[in-house]
Amino acid sequence: MDKNTVYNKVLACLICGAMGDALGYEVEFDFISGIKARFGERGITKPYVTGSEPAVFSDDTQMTFFTMEGLLNYLNDPHTLSLTEQIYESYLNWLCTQGKGEGGRYASKSYLLKDKRLYNRRAPGTTCMSALSSGEMGLIANPLNYSKGCGGVMRISPLGFVALDQTSAVAGAEAAAITHGHPLGYIPAAMLSDMVYRMIYGEDKKLEDIIRESLKTVKDLYGQNPSFERFEDLITLAVRLAYSDKSDLSCIQILG
Repeated sequence: MDKNTVYNKVLACLICGAMGDALGYEVEFDFISGIKARFGERGITKPYVTGSEPAVFSDDTQMTFFTMEGLLNYLNDPHTLSLTEQIYESYLNWLCTQGKGEGGRYASKSYLLKDKRLYNRRAPGTTCMSALSSGEMGLIANPLNYSKGCGGVMRISPLGFVALDQTSAVAGAEAAAITHGHPLGYIPAAMLSDMVYRMIYGEDKKLEDIIRESLKTVKDLYGQNPSFERFEDLITLAVRLAYSDKSDLSCIQILG
């Protein structure tokens, strides 16, 4: 695959992720009744803006950028730190933009830390903040907590952007486990990063086929974990609901 094609797919992933994040951030903590009262029966359908100000994305996209910077730092110097350690150092830089800590060991070299637009607190996750403030790096084998929130999976797409010595699935899981120690906090990250890699470099397939292949990859890695059955059930249910005639809201309520 030529570099321009890869570049365009990576850029599309980042831009569309940020756009979706900006769409949802405006109503992230609102009840559906309030969303409909404010935007109509269909809910919010386009990014909310005030005057000439742009729509803003949340901590999800902020941390996605810092995941990518950690990945780039590793690719530029794969011998000093492991990939997960580089990403951890980059997350400490993100923590600095949230008014906590002084950044990672290589903060002075961070391009993102020089961008003042990122120095905004956009409802950062409590688990991410507390884990990164602990002074320790969470590991799958040595978890800091047992959180199974979405704070791991929401930031992990860049780990599907390049071929690594380890698989994208393993890289995604380990990066998520830096802050989220429950299997349902890092297994979804393994699957998303694997799916992104397949979408960029794999054959042109239906999304359902990619989901099935990624689920098998992740099952081979983490299928012995007692929580995996619950994860597999949710993925299977989500695919089935996507092909149903139920409304998006109904599907979300069914998934829980």
